[in-house]
Amino acid sequence: MAVREKKIDSSVTTIDAILDILSSETRRKILSILADEPMYFNQIARKVHVGQQAILRHMEILEKNGIIETYQEKSTLGAPNRKYYKLRKSISLSIYLSMDSFSVIIKEITQEIRNNKIRKGTSKLRQNVDSMAIHNSQSLPDVKKTLIEVEDKIRALEEKLDRLRAFKQKILGDLHTTFREDKFNSLERNIIYKVIRNSPDNLEDLSDLLEESMKDTNDAIYSLYDKLNSTDAKTFLEKYRRGKERVKNRQQ
Repeated sequence: MAVREKKIDSSVTTIDAILDILSSETRRKILSILADEPMYFNQIARKVHVGQQAILRHMEILEKNGIIETYQEKSTLGAPNRKYYKLRKSISLSIYLSMDSFSVIIKEITQEIRNNKIRKGTSKLRQNVDSMAIHNSQSLPDVKKTLIEVEDKIRALEEKLDRLRAFKQKILGDLHTTFREDKFNSLERNIIYKVIRNSPDNLEDLSDLLEESMKDTNDAIYSLYDKLNSTDAKTFLEKYRRGKERVKNRQQ
């Protein structure tokens, strides 16, 4: 399993937290509502159709994890200031599950990243966006046209990603077929997979990835040497192999 996580900030927004947040249909609906525009509590409650105490708990969870934030807006009618909720972050969450691979990747899309992504390879589209003056109804046709163009580009990139993932799945499938259970034990196969996919720097890092002792990992590498019939394959594992006595002494 590949889990790539970029910590969002000091708030506890981890992969587990995000998946837990998204597991609730009510929270997903709240996020969808706030994606349109900031709203105060009663507006959200009217749209979600859930008890106010339950909604309040959901809002507290979202705020605690840094997904939403609040701000005060002065009332024009002399009433107390109204507290609004709005989305605080742009987060990208990718989950890929196939017969040969599982990955969960989360990252925050900061303003700097957005600017860089827009500049690279989309200069004409960037010019169209920058030249749009979205301040009256006359601009709506241009907005719609540009959004359609953006969505088309997103779909094209997603289709390209799907093709690349299919290639990746074929490679991993062939790898699993080559290192079959009748020839290689579980630890030996895992060593091959971890070295190929994670490129650990040394035996210590490899054993940490495997959650095995260095002695067991090293012994399995020696066993692999006997089974591999290619000089290149042996060289591929060379930096992870140590003298057995040296590893045994380190374990004591």
